[in-house]
Amino acid sequence: MVIVAIQSSHFRGKYLTLDASGLTEFAKSGAGTAGIATFVGPNEKFRLINNSDGTVSFACTAFNNVYLRADGRGVGCHSGTAGGAINAQFGLGSQEKFFLRRPENAGKTYNGSVGLELAAFRGRFLRLQGDQNLLHIQGWMARDEMFEIMVVGALQSIEV
Repeated sequence: MVIVAIQSSHFRGKYLTLDASGLTEFAKSGAGTAGIATFVGPNEKFRLINNSDGTVSFACTAFNNVYLRADGRGVGCHSGTAGGAINAQFGLGSQEKFFLRRPENAGKTYNGSVGLELAAFRGRFLRLQGDQNLLHIQGWMARDEMFEIMVVGALQSIEV
């Protein structure tokens, strides 16, 4: 299983971080705090999960059975209103799933950056504004919605 860090493509050296201290059961609105870090430590490392429905999920390596969660309610497509909620959830459900989206205009100059579209709120994307240290959701995919999914390790299974 691959271990990744999620870095902003535009704001180099800014990584998504997740603190889910004390989260040991399902919380209706999620819990914990998602934010921005300038290094890759335990809270910035995620197991990349390929789901059977074509989505991916990010399980934080620092916490057992805890996933990155995004709630895009109140964020309109192409409305210019950013918001929503990004935090953690115990267990994997619909708000813990994302589509990796390649930019439409990438053509032959595609650099590997992707948008993280919320599977439960189509047309909404994670957004990292590194100059303002803001992490939220936006109704389009542009510069601040682009990320590099960086491989930083791997888990190996051991047969007994």
